[in-house]
Amino acid sequence: MPYTLIEGRFHIHDPDHPKRGPEPDGDTLKFEPKDPLLVEGLVRQWRAPAFNRKKMINIRFEGIDALETHYSGGHQNLHWAIAARSRLLELVGFGTVRFFDDSPHHVERVENHPIEGWILAQTLDANGRIVGFVCTGKAPYVDGTILHLDEDLLDDSLNAMLLNTGFAYPSFYSTLPTDLRPLMAEKARNARANRLGLWKDATADPKGAKR
Repeated sequence: MPYTLIEGRFHIHDPDHPKRGPEPDGDTLKFEPKDPLLVEGLVRQWRAPAFNRKKMINIRFEGIDALETHYSGGHQNLHWAIAARSRLLELVGFGTVRFFDDSPHHVERVENHPIEGWILAQTLDANGRIVGFVCTGKAPYVDGTILHLDEDLLDDSLNAMLLNTGFAYPSFYSTLPTDLRPLMAEKARNARANRLGLWKDATADPKGAKR
């Protein structure tokens, strides 16, 4: 299935209301598209795009799952959840980021903000979020280009980088094309074999998942 290239800016901070602003984690970012109509045109499961009042929308990173920093009042392994968040913010290029002591999921200050970038997306999930691959820098094609996501484009994505360095698990939903699954699975296997990132503390037996 073809992907739509959508240019825009990534946000992790609301200077007007910082404690009500974005709450980034290791596999979610707030995105402000240059052309919101491109998001409107993505395939929907149930909901329309969940834009906020500033025309920003959450991106759920396709093919990966980072540990949760906060979810329904709890969290998973907090060390690796925060490490994944820190790694993602570093890869995007936000520079030094400080979170509030009394509201640790909200950004108090950030060195570089917002950051220009682009995504490759096909669908919206059931919550109205974009499901996509996230990239920074100048897009290789014009905004709105429809293209096939090949291995080179995949390797340029932050999704692949987080898998490569062991800061996220592979997580393949029906929205991920079958030809990309072996490529992403191999990245995760290599990270695990080299005990990178969270795989240092992994105790589950991968052979058990095949039964």
